[in-house]
Amino acid sequence: MKSLTLTKKNNQHHYSAILIILSMMFSFIQSASAIDFNHDASHKIGGNMLSLFAVGDLNGSYERSISSHFSLTSTLHYLTSSPLGTGFRASAGARAYQKTVMKGLFLEFKGGYGYLKPKNGKQVTGKYGSPSAEFFAGYSKRFNEDFYFDYKFGVMRLLNNGKILPSVGLSLGLNF
Repeated sequence: MKSLTLTKKNNQHHYSAILIILSMMFSFIQSASAIDFNHDASHKIGGNMLSLFAVGDLNGSYERSISSHFSLTSTLHYLTSSPLGTGFRASAGARAYQKTVMKGLFLEFKGGYGYLKPKNGKQVTGKYGSPSAEFFAGYSKRFNEDFYFDYKFGVMRLLNNGKILPSVGLSLGLNF
């Protein structure tokens, strides 16, 4: 996966890419009835299956609801073949949920929760570390009482070198 490096030469392309990604994120999530905002689970554990199989990112996540609209999240990664090399990554953030209907090209999911998620992280590859700032929009829905799926997309910016990496995820996990 290629990344964007911030320089005066490609600054215009950088801002265009961010605007395109943000507009794509919000086009998939449409607000529904504002009757029920109570999120489904107080705890979730899971993993991003898409990044596991696409780039060998062994990962696990934990989420804890702190109210009916908000939760705290954390993720650990072992990166086997990332664009920046083999290494580790840890991140923490928050999610703001809203009851939504997600519409895509051929799909419509009802009864789930859309979310926005800012995160901060630290990636270590070799002997170098890089802090990151991340922003995601996504959709979370239960399969049944025990299992959920989570779809997200967004961007991650490595703060010490200016690289911007797009990110897409499809997570599966347990509710408890």
